[in-house]
Amino acid sequence: MLTVPTSAASSVVLKIPPSKPWIGSLLPLFAIVRGPRAAEGLGRFSRAIPIPLVLLVASGLWLSVVQLGRLDALWTTSYGEVLFRKLMAVLGLLGLAAANRLWLTPKLRMHGQWQALRFSIALELALALAIFTLVAQWRFTPPPRSLAAATTVSLHIHGEKAMADIEFAQDRPRGARVSLLVLDGAFRPLPAKEVTLSLANEAAGIEPVKRNAQRAGENNWLIEDLRIPVAGTWTLRVEILVSDFEKAMLAGTVTLPRMP
Repeated sequence: MLTVPTSAASSVVLKIPPSKPWIGSLLPLFAIVRGPRAAEGLGRFSRAIPIPLVLLVASGLWLSVVQLGRLDALWTTSYGEVLFRKLMAVLGLLGLAAANRLWLTPKLRMHGQWQALRFSIALELALALAIFTLVAQWRFTPPPRSLAAATTVSLHIHGEKAMADIEFAQDRPRGARVSLLVLDGAFRPLPAKEVTLSLANEAAGIEPVKRNAQRAGENNWLIEDLRIPVAGTWTLRVEILVSDFEKAMLAGTVTLPRMP
């Protein structure tokens, strides 16, 4: 019986539709535990589930490796954080499954003590629903693999006194090549004396890193060999020195792939 919740947890990790039938199986399982054929039903569940369980666990591990790309993405990207929380919930399911199989099921067979087993199955159902809730968050968190596939990331920041079009381009193996087009708030040329780019990633514990841009034209500035050590959402700030007494500040966020 226990392996049924375990397999379900794996199917949730994979985001595979067949996990829904497993959720449905918890309800009749919950109902038969106190019935006269409870031991027989639990035995059928335990005999039937090992092979699909192994396949689902192996597929889930492989999918995690493919989507994350590297271990640090588990705690330095939004996708990895959701996956980590979901894995903790799955471990809870595995723990309940082990308790059911090793202690609660034998008690049911020998003494007919079904209350604790029904309570455990109810907890499994609650954890499974929590896992589905976590999975829904992936709609807003692209996996690191898809971020890494993007070779160019562009954004526009518009302020009252200035604006900037910024492009991050993958430049292996040197990192990122950042191009900045600087104009005033009315899209007219802005005679800047200096342009500085600052990047920070609080989730990854990375303090702001400042780089001075080099002039590459009348309104164009360039930064080469900028390292983006982790994929994720970065806080960006552009400082534009217009004169010795005037400075324009632009701020925003950008989702970047890892650019080593």
